[in-house]
Amino acid sequence: MFCHLLAQTSIAFRQATIFARTHTTDLSSVLRGWRVTNGWPQPMAAADVFAAYCTDLATGDPIPPEPGTDYRPGAPLPTPSNGSGH
Repeated sequence: MFCHLLAQTSIAFRQATIFARTHTTDLSSVLRGWRVTNGWPQPMAAADVFAAYCTDLATGDPIPPEPGTDYRPGAPLPTPSNGSGH
């Protein structure tokens, strides 16, 4: 499902945000984020991940961070080798 969503976003050059959560051995989690720009995920800064994930989409109001969650920047992703950038 994730690959399908990313492909649809990339083909249509729509704006999207991707979040990935990993769970650690101490029951905490790490949340990272990327913005899809020009058909390719670009890493978000940790502050942007926090702001995006801790905002109510319906109202724009802040919501409390999830306990035990570490908001980190998205890791840079390699670009496709065909040189087109997407």
